[in-house]
Amino acid sequence: SGPDVAAQLRLLGHANAAGEGAVADVTPLTARMDTLRAFVEAFYVPPDPNAPPIEDVEEVEEFLTKGKKGKKGKKGAEADEDDGAVVVKDGEMPTVCEFAKMDIRVGELVEVWNHPESNKLYCEKIDVGDAAGPREVCSGLAPYFSLEEMKNQRVLVVCNLKPAKMAGFVSNGMVLCAKSEDGSRVEFMEPPEGVAVGTRVLPEIMDGGIEPLGANQVKKKKVWEGISVDLTNSDASEAMWAGRRLVADGKPCKAKSITGGTIG
Repeated sequence: SGPDVAAQLRLLGHANAAGEGAVADVTPLTARMDTLRAFVEAFYVPPDPNAPPIEDVEEVEEFLTKGKKGKKGKKGAEADEDDGAVVVKDGEMPTVCEFAKMDIRVGELVEVWNHPESNKLYCEKIDVGDAAGPREVCSGLAPYFSLEEMKNQRVLVVCNLKPAKMAGFVSNGMVLCAKSEDGSRVEFMEPPEGVAVGTRVLPEIMDGGIEPLGANQVKKKKVWEGISVDLTNSDASEAMWAGRRLVADGKPCKAKSITGGTIG
């Protein structure tokens, strides 16, 4: 229409004037285009010709995620299972107490014999409540106890250490004993009377859950090395860790007579 044409002519007049510098406060159209072109050239990223269409991105990410998991294969999956990391289930409390990460149980020696390759070692079968039956353990207790003293002895056993060869015999645990300050005497740390084989030994006062770590995690995190330095027995011969009594079924574990010694 006439008014529209007139308006457009006025705009063109302003644009021409701006191009000639006639109107100071109007940015010339060519200058605006040059600014826009410089901006695009500075930040423009050309498309990847190999990139999937936008609608396929989620599908590709899912495929890549599955591919990474699949690379582990059976061996990788088994390694994860054997790693021994504790998975906290809904409603369970995580194990935050370092001592509770160790699996120390009440055990009973059911068979003992001399190690064929060492006169300082005994080979033992100890019932610690495993469904598979007594486990074989090797202990350097021959200098301190006779075979007769060892038989049917109730003891505390560390059950989640990695198996270790001792003069060729594979040991699947460690018997805990008290040692006097001068190192001259050794006594078993004994569980309370009447407490069932397989009962866990734990601090009398502690926070969190009680699920122990697997042997691999204990070794990797050096949990035993960390807690063992604080294992002592009190003036009452009771087992202590970091100043707290160690109990089985709420009752203290004790040595026969050693006081103020260490436990290991």
